[in-house]
Amino acid sequence: MKDFVLDIREALARPEDAIAFQLCGRVDLPPDCGVEGDAHLGGTCQCIGKNLMLVEGSLRYHAAGQCARCLEPAKLPVETPFEERFSRTPDDEEIFPFTGDVIDLGEAVRQALILSYPDKILCKEDCKGICPVCGQVLNVRDCGCTAMGSDLEED
Repeated sequence: MKDFVLDIREALARPEDAIAFQLCGRVDLPPDCGVEGDAHLGGTCQCIGKNLMLVEGSLRYHAAGQCARCLEPAKLPVETPFEERFSRTPDDEEIFPFTGDVIDLGEAVRQALILSYPDKILCKEDCKGICPVCGQVLNVRDCGCTAMGSDLEED
């Protein structure tokens, strides 16, 4: 996960300032979390105490998979807040460790992405799904098995 390595020399030299950054790359994810393209993390890094850094911003990516209603390929843009603390001497399991003048944000980004991953992905907000009788994808055409889809259950 070398795509999310943040050089913090400037933040260490200017602890009173929040230093802006932009990073993007691939994230190693479980099979049920598909992402199309790179994930993007942008925000600020600031020294907030001896050996303690605060990284905050926004994580953006496109969740990709099958539509929950019609099973066609689908993707959904996701943007979620990102805020983590990093320390050279972490004394709390919620603080990520770092050494030297760089912070590897890879594991923190991976965890944030998994936690923000949508429960379902739709090809479009008004996806009509699949006819439970004949299996016709109702976005393509109505099949006539039900009264214009009125008998279909919403999910």
